[in-house]
Amino acid sequence: MNPASSSLAADSARSELRVLARLALPIAVAQAGLVAMSLVDVAIVGRVSVNELAACAMGRTIVHMANAVG
Repeated sequence: MNPASSSLAADSARSELRVLARLALPIAVAQAGLVAMSLVDVAIVGRVSVNELAACAMGRTIVHMANAVG
């Protein structure tokens, strides 16, 4: 491979990574928000009782599995 095509390939890879990061950022922020919401739910429900905390955890597990499947 000559230096010109090597430079072109590097520029192409960088531009692809830039596009990928631009597409992935909103998804990553949404996933972080879901994790933060789960943490707050557990912190609040955990002060009520153990049974409610277990129900909250089970519900979150079902919701996360449903989100993963689609």
